[in-house]
Amino acid sequence: MAAPQLIVRRSCSTDFSMKALLEGATLLVGIDFSACCEQALRYAVSLAEQRRAQLRVVHVLEDLLFREVMADTPSRKDLIAMLVQSKLQRLGFFTSHLIADRVSAEWRVLIGDPALVLLAAATQIGASLIVLGECGQRAVTHATLGSTTTRVGAESVVPVLAVPLQYRI
Repeated sequence: MAAPQLIVRRSCSTDFSMKALLEGATLLVGIDFSACCEQALRYAVSLAEQRRAQLRVVHVLEDLLFREVMADTPSRKDLIAMLVQSKLQRLGFFTSHLIADRVSAEWRVLIGDPALVLLAAATQIGASLIVLGECGQRAVTHATLGSTTTRVGAESVVPVLAVPLQYRI
């Protein structure tokens, strides 16, 4: 059974170890509704419980879907608003049984390139750690890590924890 992989770039702003994760820290969890992301969320909830950390659960709608479909029209804006609302509901449903009242959590649906949006969100909320699933929906193009996990791990200024689907808490 593979263990979660901690990815810490040399340019990360602080020395980091899982044991040193400060009480009350903020953990960002990226969700694409895959089984890998569900496992990453399970791990993040467990970690947040242990450290009294806060979770910020983020799903990113890829803006590529909207750029090609239609110009900047009211119809496009209505479609985006409808999709965001739908994804927020799905996010709540997807996470509610795992989070319940165990930890403090907020949900967000953002639009853009998933890796770039997750990196920006981590900076904006002051995340101490980004938690992602190890094999996302595009794992075919990356042997072990999904493309978003690979990109976030390579560019993040905060540590990234890649949780494999096979890992059991």
